[in-house]
Amino acid sequence: PVVHWHPLFDILSSCDTGRQLIRQICHQAMSTLLLADGDIIFDDGETSIEPKMYIVVSGSLQYTREGGDPLILGAQEWVAEPVLWTNWKHHGKLMATGDVKLAMLDAKTFQDLSIALRKKRTGVALALLRYAARYVQAMNE
Repeated sequence: PVVHWHPLFDILSSCDTGRQLIRQICHQAMSTLLLADGDIIFDDGETSIEPKMYIVVSGSLQYTREGGDPLILGAQEWVAEPVLWTNWKHHGKLMATGDVKLAMLDAKTFQDLSIALRKKRTGVALALLRYAARYVQAMNE
């Protein structure tokens, strides 16, 4: 699955409980979006009502921060991961540069599944918490 392009899911796939969580995420929290050239996914300053992390399946996106050089994202790259771990306001504009297929991970459903797992106090739950803590720490540095 496309989620394996992200390092967190590589970590989760190391045991049965993690693989079960990945299946739940794929079945309940993932969807697909098709875009055409010039379509805008989000703009600078937006806070999504239904936040999502985006994984590029095919095509490319251009991400531009105010005053910054455009960054091109291609297949197997992702954007907007902070929505999984914190309340987030986008700090740039994300736009399709041609035909694009995205996999979208719904933040709320991902969080609900993660919280349910955390209550079981498994090794996978601890790995998920460690990853989240490191990610947020790196964001704040």
